[in-house]
Amino acid sequence: MREPWDLGMLNEYILGQVIGIPALILGQQLFSFLSLENQRKWTMIASIICFAANWVCDHLFIVLFRTGTFGLGLSTSISEWVFLAFLALYYIRGRSEWKFSPKGCDWHDVPQVMKLGYSGALSRFVEMFRCLIVNFLVLKYVGSVGISAFAASNSALAVFWPVIFGMVAVARMLFTISIGEEDRRSIADIMKIVMSWGGAARAGDGGRAGAVRGAPHAAVLPGPL
Repeated sequence: MREPWDLGMLNEYILGQVIGIPALILGQQLFSFLSLENQRKWTMIASIICFAANWVCDHLFIVLFRTGTFGLGLSTSISEWVFLAFLALYYIRGRSEWKFSPKGCDWHDVPQVMKLGYSGALSRFVEMFRCLIVNFLVLKYVGSVGISAFAASNSALAVFWPVIFGMVAVARMLFTISIGEEDRRSIADIMKIVMSWGGAARAGDGGRAGAVRGAPHAAVLPGPL
């Protein structure tokens, strides 16, 4: 059963999270480019700073300022902006091999870029609708306690997801370069790596997902649905 204050807290949390969406998207792109430049130390430091900023902001907004769930979402957004700023600092200092200049952009390629990126964006929409369906089912048959358990399991699995997401991001970038240079051999090599090592990592992630989500399920739903 949903309580009115549950929906209000959720809305406040989402509002705080929305502020960090642009930084999250841009930060993922810069992270991929820095990975291609083999700047592992820089990306690792950025991740550590992001976690530290999130922890500090959580303490400030929740413990000291007592802003509730909005402060919890805002803390995540601020940490994402800090993450983006640190990654961008590498490019601002002119140390990167790849340069970005708005004057050098060929805006006639925008339709082609959107056409090529349509498949990746479509997968994100599918994931979004899947999450909406899962949340609806959990709320209908379990209630707000089930949503809490589902969120807790996702937080635990977030420890393992960077491995999968990192492989996907780097593979996508390498695919783009190989397609642009019409290098079929590199495309085939990338496909072999993705299907072998990527598939093994995804299978392991699926096993961990079943183990992690078993505990919240047992606590909330002692018997079968």
